[in-house]
Amino acid sequence: MMVEQEKQSISVKLNGKEHSFHQIEKSSENKAVPEVEVPSKPQSHIAPLEQTIPPTPKKEWGANNDEEKKQDIAVEASEKIDETQSYFTNNIIDFNQMREEKETKEQPFWDDGNRKWIPKLPPSKRKKKTAERIKNTLADLPISLIVAGISAIIVGVGFGFMVLTAFTGDNDGTTASLMPPTGEVEAIAANGQAAGVEVTLPDLSVEIVQGGAFSTSEKGNEIVSAIKDRGQAAVLKTDGDPMYMFIGLGLQKEEAGRLTQIYQQHGQDTYVKPFAVNGSLQSIDNEAVAEFFTQGGSMFNDLVRFSVAGLSGQSVAMENIDQFLGQYQKWNDQGATVIAQLPESAQPHAQQFITSMSGAAAEIAGYKGEQTDGKLWGIQQHLLEALLAYDALIHTLN
Repeated sequence: MMVEQEKQSISVKLNGKEHSFHQIEKSSENKAVPEVEVPSKPQSHIAPLEQTIPPTPKKEWGANNDEEKKQDIAVEASEKIDETQSYFTNNIIDFNQMREEKETKEQPFWDDGNRKWIPKLPPSKRKKKTAERIKNTLADLPISLIVAGISAIIVGVGFGFMVLTAFTGDNDGTTASLMPPTGEVEAIAANGQAAGVEVTLPDLSVEIVQGGAFSTSEKGNEIVSAIKDRGQAAVLKTDGDPMYMFIGLGLQKEEAGRLTQIYQQHGQDTYVKPFAVNGSLQSIDNEAVAEFFTQGGSMFNDLVRFSVAGLSGQSVAMENIDQFLGQYQKWNDQGATVIAQLPESAQPHAQQFITSMSGAAAEIAGYKGEQTDGKLWGIQQHLLEALLAYDALIHTLN
């Protein structure tokens, strides 16, 4: 007599689709087992199994019982599914969800707002608050190191201010004047005398604007003429190899830089470099000669400052021109006497210096009546010639 068992089923979700499998019935005589039934619609709830399926006895397979072999394999698969049924509360295995959770946990952490899997540091390794950390760091520093740091900051700021002042150039910051500060000429003239040493000639130190270098004077003079023809200044220094072309000068690098901006508008290549005529290295036994060239150097500096300010669009003190011209006239009247006291080889260079200064004075007198850039470039031209003449004079005296 056969005892009919209650049919059981389990549902499995594969690739997003739910499949149900019914428990396969099996008689004690190993009759034919029905095939697995796959319903057309998914089941919403599967009741748990209340009794176990008795083990299937082993049997000998014959040549003609392939159908029974397939049925037994299906029974074993159903039994394995029944064993995993107790691990899931809803009797449904969602493999897609399990795979997604596994991949999420295996991914590296980055701060994208999802802090579920953020790595944690032990409390002893975590950083303290910034204010507390800085306070503790400063407390550990020695007082001498803190004082040294503050002193370095003060010295650095002071030095930076000095450099800024040195490179800005103008005394009052806005207006260029032809007259030097009170006592400048006297201080230069007394250089070396107060210490009881030999009297020397003054130095002329400028920032020169170089416009080129040439191996032959023919090519250099050709470029010089072209620059002068368009109303600007240029000279060729021919006592060296290569020969340098100077096209402007300023007392400070910042002043020379203003001239380079003007030349660059005409496509002219420029290079600013310091240029000094060290007259102080040449001692002289005639105080009148030393004072004459000291006054000439002071007027030279005034004219440089005035011409650069006018060309760069800054204001210039027109009221001092007459006073400057009066001072120049007194200086020029002494020229013949001073030249006579120099060695014969140096006299042509001294005369050229005086002549060039006279040309610059004539340009400044013309600028008072006709305030044009042509007059200011004329001052620059004569100052460049005076600089080369004074350089030749010092070399001759040496």
